[in-house]
Amino acid sequence: MRFRNITILTAVSVAAAVLSSCNPMDLKSETKVSVEDMLSTPDGVNVVMANLYGRLPIEDFGFNPLGYGRGGVNDNGFHLDQMTDNATNSQAINRFPQGSLKNTYFKYWEDGWKLNRDINYLISIVPSITALSEDEKSGIVAECHFLRAFNYFEMTKRYGGLPIIKEYVAYSSDTDIATLKIQRSTEEATYDFILDDCDAAASALPEARPASSLRRVTKYAVLAFKSRVALFAASVANYNRELRFEGTAANAKMIGMSGGDVASKYYSICEEAAETVIRSGKYALYKSDPHSPEDAMANITAYFQNPSLGSESIILKGYRGTANSGHSIDFWYGPNQTADGAAHPGRMNPSLSYADCCESYDNPGADAPVYNTTDGNYTRREAFNSSRTNYIHHAEISDFYKNKDVRFLASVVIPDEVWKGTRIAIQAGFVRPDGSSSIKGANEEYTYKGVTYYTYGAQNWENYSGFQVSQGGRMTRTGLGFKKWLSSSSVPNNDSYGNSFQDWAELRYAEVLLNYAEAVVENNADDATKSELAEDCLNATRFRAGHTVRIPLTIENVRRERRVEFAFENKRWWDMLRTRTTHKVMDHYACGALSPVLDLRTDPPSYILVRENIQAVQTFTFSDNQYYLAIPNTGSNGLVQNPSY
Repeated sequence: MRFRNITILTAVSVAAAVLSSCNPMDLKSETKVSVEDMLSTPDGVNVVMANLYGRLPIEDFGFNPLGYGRGGVNDNGFHLDQMTDNATNSQAINRFPQGSLKNTYFKYWEDGWKLNRDINYLISIVPSITALSEDEKSGIVAECHFLRAFNYFEMTKRYGGLPIIKEYVAYSSDTDIATLKIQRSTEEATYDFILDDCDAAASALPEARPASSLRRVTKYAVLAFKSRVALFAASVANYNRELRFEGTAANAKMIGMSGGDVASKYYSICEEAAETVIRSGKYALYKSDPHSPEDAMANITAYFQNPSLGSESIILKGYRGTANSGHSIDFWYGPNQTADGAAHPGRMNPSLSYADCCESYDNPGADAPVYNTTDGNYTRREAFNSSRTNYIHHAEISDFYKNKDVRFLASVVIPDEVWKGTRIAIQAGFVRPDGSSSIKGANEEYTYKGVTYYTYGAQNWENYSGFQVSQGGRMTRTGLGFKKWLSSSSVPNNDSYGNSFQDWAELRYAEVLLNYAEAVVENNADDATKSELAEDCLNATRFRAGHTVRIPLTIENVRRERRVEFAFENKRWWDMLRTRTTHKVMDHYACGALSPVLDLRTDPPSYILVRENIQAVQTFTFSDNQYYLAIPNTGSNGLVQNPSY
C-alpha cells in the first residue's frame, strides 16, 4: 500500500486561542466562538486538532531556543546544528552559549505544560461530543496520545523525569494548590509513559488515511516515532555511565538511567517498532537506486526542496500560505551572491569537522578528511605559512572535494560552485609571486601578468561570500556555504522574513532504517537475522547516495552514517546528547575552516587550502550538568531541581 504524506497543519486564526488558556472552558467572548461550540461539530474538532498539531515543538526552519514557536518565522537566523560541530553562525559565533541554558530554555517548560493540559482537556471531553461517531472519538483520542507523547518526549530529553499528568483537572480560585503539585517521576518511568502513549495511539489509528485526512498521523507514523523515543531512552541508559551526577535528582533517578537491562529493554522496543514499520512496506527511500552519484545528488536535492516527493516523509510539517507566513531559511542561509534581496544571508557555515567526516567513494566506510598538505596531516590547524613547501595545489578548488559523498555536495556550497546560475566566490586571499600575501584583511587589488586579482576573489562584496569580517553575517567563516533545503530558484519577497515555503521532513524513513541499525548493533549484534537486516538498513541510505560498496555493521559506521544522512536536520545535537558524547566533542571545541588561497607562485596560478580555526574563534564549552536543563520555579512548584543549578 502506498504511503500517504502526513503534514502538520498550521492552525487557523480562530483556533489559535481556543486551547491556550489554563482553563479552556473560560474562553468565550474574545474568540467569538465558545469551546463547547467549537467542539460540537467534526469541523470544529478538526480545527482544534490542527491547533494542537501546530503547537508541537518541532525543531524545523523556525527553530528558536525558546521553543514552541516562540521564534515565529525565525527572526534570529539560528539553527540547532550551529550548536554542534556540523556548523557555526557567521555573524554571532557560538552565540548560544550553554551557560545561558537556565535562562533561555524555560519556555519549553511553560509552553509544554500548557500544551499537555490542552491535550488532556480534549481527551476528557471527546466522549461527550455527540457530533462524533464512536470510531471518530477513538481516533481523536488516539491522536491525542501521539501529541502528548511527542510533547512529553521533547520535555523529557531536556529536563529528565517529569511529573506524569495524564488527566485534565478543572480548578478554580478556591482549589487547594497543594493538590495540584505532582512530583517528578524517574526518567525511566517518564519514558515508559511516553511509550505507552505511543502504543495507545498506534493501536487505535488506521494504517492509512482517506483523501480528506492525509495530513494526520497513522499507526505506522506513530511506530516510527516510537522507534525514535526508544532509541533515545536506550542510549541514555547505555551511556549514562559516562557522566557523574550528584544530588537528590540523581539519587532518585529523576535524571539518568543505568544498567544493561534497562538499555536492552529500550533497544528491543526500538527494534520491534522500527522493524514493524520497515516490513509494512508503507514507506521507501526516495529514488533509492540511482544510476550514478550525479543521479543521486539530483534526487537528494529534489527531495529536500520538496519532501512530499515519493514515500519517504513520515511526519511532514507543511508550509503553505501567503507572503510573510512561511519560514526564513532562504533569507538567512543562502550565499551572499544569491540572496534575493535578503539583508542577512550566509548565516549557516558548515564546518571543517563535518567536511572531514563525510565519506569518499574511493574509501567507503571511513572518514575522508580534506587533505591540504602532502604529509597527510589533517589535524594541523594553522594560518597560512609562507615557508611551508608541502601544500597540495589544485587548479580548481573543487578538486579538494573530488569524490566526496554527494550528500555533502547536496548540503554544502563549495568555493567556486555555480549555484542558481551564479559562481559563488569564496576565497580567503592570495599569495604574490614573492611570497608576500593578502589574506583576510582589506580587500586588496593586485595585478600580475595583465590579470587583476582580489583578496576575496572579486572587487565588490556583493560578488563574493567569504571571509571579510566587516560584512558580518554575509560572509562564511569556514570556507563553505549552505545548500540543503534551500530553494534552487529565486525566492519572491526574500528581503523580508517568512517567504520560503519548503516543507520540513520531521521524521523520514531513513531515520527508521538507521534507528533499527543502531539498536541492533548495540543490543543484538550476535543475532544473525537481525544483523543482516540491520546491515541492509545501514547500507540502504548509502546506496541511495550512489555508493556501491557495502560496509559492515559497526557502531562507528552507524554514527557516521547518521551524521552525514541527517546533516542540518537538527539531529546531530540530540544524537550526541543521548549517547553522552557532547562533553567529549564540544567542550572547548573550536570550529575549523577550510580557507582557499590563490597561490600566484605557481604557473598557472593554483589553489591551496588552509586548515585553521575560524576567525574571531570562540570555544564552545559544555559540562556534564548541561545534559539536563534547569527546572524553572522550583521554589513555588516544589519540584526537585536538576544538579548544579
